[in-house]
Amino acid sequence: MFADAATRAAADTDRLTPARGRAARMGALGYGHPDAGAVSLTLILTAAGETLG
Repeated sequence: MFADAATRAAADTDRLTPARGRAARMGALGYGHPDAGAVSLTLILTAAGETLG
């Protein structure tokens, strides 16, 4: 359940222009790429969900 929501949310971050952190220096070049933190959280939640059942 949480992994599905995180996957959708991470995919939606590709439409955002980074404004903070390291990616902010890229400006408009970062548009079209998903947020690395959101993708990492998705992987963690997916692995936890598969492990715990």
